Amino acid sequence: EGCLVTGIFGPVSSFRDAALLVEDEKAVRVDVSVSANAADENKRRFAEMDLRATGYNRQNRIELLLGGTYSAESLSATAFATEWNDETQCNVTVGAAAVRQDCPGGPLAVGPVMGEERAVVPLVRALARSFPVSRGDDDDGHVVVQQLSIMISDHVGLVERFVEIDGVERGIEGPAMSMDGRPVYEGGDGSYLALMHPTLG
Repeated sequence: EGCLVTGIFGPVSSFRDAALLVEDEKAVRVDVSVSANAADENKRRFAEMDLRATGYNRQNRIELLLGGTYSAESLSATAFATEWNDETQCNVTVGAAAVRQDCPGGPLAVGPVMGEERAVVPLVRALARSFPVSRGDDDDGHVVVQQLSIMISDHVGLVERFVEIDGVERGIEGPAMSMDGRPVYEGGDGSYLALMHPTLG
């Protein structure tokens, strides 16, 4: 049986202002790096988490996403969520996410996202806050509000958590890609939470 993918979207400001509602979310610390070309260490760390989450080596796609080479004016950002672990006496990574923006002031597309569910809202909130909010007018003079979208993979509770945020809506919903009737990412460890932007695979 394939996974269900649900699109979530809303104004960037809604995600920026999202409240952290539970202690698990508040315990997470998020570090964000915005760049036209992410640092090699961030790319390596991100690709390793993606490999564990999906079961596939997608390093080339990660490089394309974080390198921003698909568009002359593109920007990307990575965010890593960490939490102090009393047993190991150090910070451990509990989630990671990326966002891309293909042109100045354009919409933000979040994904992929890997890790624990409780880290996702803090990750997306931090990514939304890392870009300036943009408002403008279209050719007909209508106000255009900058949007953020994310495609959640088979985590119904996470979808419900997002639509609780004022202004955030549920979008398209359908089955994820499959291969020979099996979910494409079933070889992963179950931590794949949201898809990479569809045009990057």
